[in-house]
Amino acid sequence: MALLVLSCRALASKADLALIESAAQLGLTEIFFVCNHADGLSPEDMKGLESRCAALLRPRTTIPGQAVFFVSGRWALEGAESQDLALVQRSGIDELRCAITDYVSSNRDRATA
Repeated sequence: MALLVLSCRALASKADLALIESAAQLGLTEIFFVCNHADGLSPEDMKGLESRCAALLRPRTTIPGQAVFFVSGRWALEGAESQDLALVQRSGIDELRCAITDYVSSNRDRATA
């Protein structure tokens, strides 16, 4: 399993595409894609980016269910420091953490074999 962190500021840049291609060449197929800096996008931009990412990233992972996450590391950190649970929730970090935990838990037997 791999976790690739990309930036929403330049998603699908040449560097991102090279990283994704390198992962494929290494045989990594179980990939969670994390698109950080989501706090800098307008709701309209986010919708467009989500559809682009669905087309670009979803086919490159064998993770069932949601495997592409838009997060704000800044909101997660600020929310944790100020104990603002609403800000942490809005950051998307909890959804990512739950998805990874569920995936690892459901594939534990395979990983130890």
